[in-house]
Amino acid sequence: MERFLAVPDSILLVPSATMAEHLRHELARAGTPIRPTRITTLAQFIEARSSSAAANAPLLHLLIREALSELQPVRFRAVADFAGFHQAIAALIDEAPASAVPEDLAAIFRSVERALETRGAALRSLRLIEAADHSSPLPQHVVFDGFFSFSPVEIVFLERLARRASLTVTLPAWPGAQAARRRLLDLNFGEMICSQRRR
Repeated sequence: MERFLAVPDSILLVPSATMAEHLRHELARAGTPIRPTRITTLAQFIEARSSSAAANAPLLHLLIREALSELQPVRFRAVADFAGFHQAIAALIDEAPASAVPEDLAAIFRSVERALETRGAALRSLRLIEAADHSSPLPQHVVFDGFFSFSPVEIVFLERLARRASLTVTLPAWPGAQAARRRLLDLNFGEMICSQRRR
């Protein structure tokens, strides 16, 4: 919080609207009122800076069903009509690039991505990159707080943002954050261990 308040042009990105509102109120009670737009959610940040619309769940499931019907991958014939299988693909498609999965699954990913593009929409992974690379100016300092970890695509997002602005990223000391922590250290992020817990 000190790093956020020390730079007048900084913004604080948090995981939820509830947390953003809580932090705004906490600062106001402490006698440090700030502009509400300086504390926002990661989702709102992406929405403001991405040129593509978000792919909503019903559309994503429809496009997955259409891709399975069109491509008819042999390995998935027995489960292709199950909603649970569509849900599993929807969860995976935003986390893993097509290059990281077997070719039959990659073909489904590519088909869904093309269909989304024709509708002016995109997966969250692409929207993260669009937000990082958007031509509009970034604040001088961007702080990420309240996240338990970051996925590989979110790490790429942080890396791209760090090329254009100063970043402060907090992570809790728990095993689930260790992969993200190591990756950030590999990207030459500095590390500071906080001895006191703010909350």
